Amino acid sequence: MISQEGAIKIAEKHHGPGFELYWITHGMGCCRVYQSAAHSWAADDVWCILCSNHPRAKGPIAASRAIVIHKETGKILYDGSAGDEG
Repeated sequence: MISQEGAIKIAEKHHGPGFELYWITHGMGCCRVYQSAAHSWAADDVWCILCSNHPRAKGPIAASRAIVIHKETGKILYDGSAGDEG
């Protein structure tokens, strides 16, 4: 089982330079990532990490980056916009 701290380390390594953690949550509570046939998972099985966008978006309004990590395998299931630019 990947711990919360382990998930943060995975996200930081995956993100690369400029990683800035905003928050991490169990499940999908903090992310507006909509599940579809292309990416479906059980909310209880993942960590959702919101962090700085990379490359850093220009301008005052930009979405955070969401990295969804499977708790058992450590596999990154989603890496993209958190849909929180509003």
